[in-house]
Amino acid sequence: MNKPQYTFNSRENKDYVTITINDGEFNKVEFHYGKVKVIEENDEAKLDFTYHIDHSPYDNIDFETNEAFHQTIGDILIDIIENQIKDADDN
Repeated sequence: MNKPQYTFNSRENKDYVTITINDGEFNKVEFHYGKVKVIEENDEAKLDFTYHIDHSPYDNIDFETNEAFHQTIGDILIDIIENQIKDADDN
């Protein structure tokens, strides 16, 4: 997995944190996750998630059908989960 660079953004009057992608094809796209769940099938786990685009400088990208975008935000979600597990193990 080529780990995308991203940052978290707190928004006043919002009950969620947005994420900005800081490199690559989707540089400067800001989004947040909705529901996230793990689906287990045949001894394998798969992430299922919803998301919302909060800001995009790209008018020509259909994010709903763009496989590369889905892969990028999926990789970010995996990185976030792995970091949370690592932080929990360190404490």
